[in-house]
Amino acid sequence: DDHFLPGSQLKRRLLLTEEGVLVLQDYLIPGSGSEGYTAGSIWQMYNMKSQGENWFNAGKEQDWFDWSGSTMNKELLVYFEKNSARTYGSQLEEYSVAPTVVYAKQPVTPNQPLTFTTILVPHEEGTNPEFYANNISSTTVGRQSNISVNTGDKKLTIVLNEDGSWSVEREDVSADPDEWSIITNGHIDNVTGGIPTDWSVTGDNTEGSVYDTEVGYAKAGSLRLTGNGSDWNGWMHADNIIVEEGETYNFGVYVKTENVAENSDVYVSFGVKRETGRILVSETSATTNSVLRDDLKGTHDWKLIEGSYTVPETGYRIFNFTPRLKSTSANEKVWFDDFYITKATQTALPDILADASGVNIYPNPVTAGEILNLTFPVCSGKNIIALYDATGIKKMDLYNSTCDGVGKKNLTIQLPEYDSGMYIVHVQNAEMNKSFKLLVK
Repeated sequence: DDHFLPGSQLKRRLLLTEEGVLVLQDYLIPGSGSEGYTAGSIWQMYNMKSQGENWFNAGKEQDWFDWSGSTMNKELLVYFEKNSARTYGSQLEEYSVAPTVVYAKQPVTPNQPLTFTTILVPHEEGTNPEFYANNISSTTVGRQSNISVNTGDKKLTIVLNEDGSWSVEREDVSADPDEWSIITNGHIDNVTGGIPTDWSVTGDNTEGSVYDTEVGYAKAGSLRLTGNGSDWNGWMHADNIIVEEGETYNFGVYVKTENVAENSDVYVSFGVKRETGRILVSETSATTNSVLRDDLKGTHDWKLIEGSYTVPETGYRIFNFTPRLKSTSANEKVWFDDFYITKATQTALPDILADASGVNIYPNPVTAGEILNLTFPVCSGKNIIALYDATGIKKMDLYNSTCDGVGKKNLTIQLPEYDSGMYIVHVQNAEMNKSFKLLVK
């Protein structure tokens, strides 16, 4: 009570998961004398390394220890829940220790409650904080917060309820969670004898192609290329990637560079091979493609490079996929991680998606931030409806409840300000386990 001003109330809730993810929910009721004031959440960082629109990452400031006392190399991501009324930023303080203060703030209105939700995610030193920030979903209404966090190994669904109760559900992240990607071991998670499964070293400088156990985009583990100043080297995906004639495919990979010379080239090359029955003809098609990026020269943190390719309608069926470095300096390094190849999807959907099982989703397409209507059958036991993005990352629970009997449920949901694109609505109960496409524009 009387938080900073007479009559103002602050109610704070903390939840710490066993993975080390900390959720802080501040519910503020400004007093009658708060006109003209600004409120917000602030944190001090003593080694801020990077930041985005509403997130800030601190490098290692001191030793972390696990339960056995062993040292861990960790960094810390501070993520503020997005709100269009708020301003996010940082400010270097002029103290002897010179901390950087990061904040989320907004003007207050007397007696009008507002909630600040902050999520702290520790992650391995050398992994990309932007991955964790991009894979956090947080929506708060009043004191009800629905949060999804991908730690790299697990997806956490965290719920803070109005009545003070809470829940944490965990889902293991598979070795290749992108169920729409047709490339195997694209996340470089499966390794045998120090070599990633389905990948092989290629090029003139084979000694410069190694599996890096300490650096990765989402988590440690990536393909590293080190230049020798004169030759090219790379990694070739050794498994056959079957594609369809005449279809368009999108592909991408995250790339990190260090000291890449201006005359050197970093790129992903690929082509297609013929298939005659079960016999693969080894010559590569004359129709090849590559993605060459000048903005990968020098030293850069992880960047996503993407492209697309339409397979000729002439019997070509097998992708040949190779990340490469054409070196002109012996002091340059390139890392590749989290590859994907997906078939381009059609976006034309009916305005109302009706299913014979009684599921209706409308409007479809829906505009981000607007109302989505959902009608679906429920049955005795647990009924869960969840929204996923196109890579399989859970964005939010649309409905999660235990019902006593059979019936039909109608929901009206204000969709958060998600990026435009294809999403998946997954309906699961004792009688149904189905997915439906939803286009957000």
